[in-house]
Amino acid sequence: MIAPLILDGEWLRETKSLHVFDLLEIDGADLRNLPFQQRQRQLAKTLAVAQLPNLAAVRTEYLREGKAALLEKINAHNLEGIVLKAVTSPYRVGRQPDQFKFKFTAVSSFVITGLNQKQSVSLGAYDARGTLVNCGDVKIRSSRFKVREGMIIDVEYSHAFSSSNLIYQPRMDKIATTFNPKPARFAATIQRHGNHRRLNRLSGESKWHSVQFGQA
Repeated sequence: MIAPLILDGEWLRETKSLHVFDLLEIDGADLRNLPFQQRQRQLAKTLAVAQLPNLAAVRTEYLREGKAALLEKINAHNLEGIVLKAVTSPYRVGRQPDQFKFKFTAVSSFVITGLNQKQSVSLGAYDARGTLVNCGDVKIRSSRFKVREGMIIDVEYSHAFSSSNLIYQPRMDKIATTFNPKPARFAATIQRHGNHRRLNRLSGESKWHSVQFGQA
């Protein structure tokens, strides 16, 4: 038996387990004001004793080499991103000045295949065989964008699923003005972007650690 716990984590349907980011309370004792690194040590000890197959601590790195390896793994496995925190920070809800959240995203060009309600449009892209496939919907983020069927827009998203061709967490970027809608071009337009310079600088500082979203 282990003491009653309050954890901060995320349930993943794919693994049917709770991936734990932080330990907030144990047996009624509030740990929120303790430094992050101390809370992580207690979390590791608690989960080691618990031996529960559906609880897993999210991977955390403190040294430059480990952070670099973690970033490579996240990118290679198409995971969501990381959080950087000061190792001395208490637990706080919401955005904090000593935390930095970075999500890996991609941008691709899509054909508008239909106009929906509430400023939403259906998206399509050509696969490797030159067939126009459905990729889901996206909301047009401003009424100043005048769109129509057949127009090409750039969309930012977190994941693209090969089994369904659908994109996850789409956000319209802009209307494409120089794109030539040929099948080969659609297949080659995905690219990473983001504030990599700042990310690399922060990941090398000893007072920061990186936390992986999703699977450890």
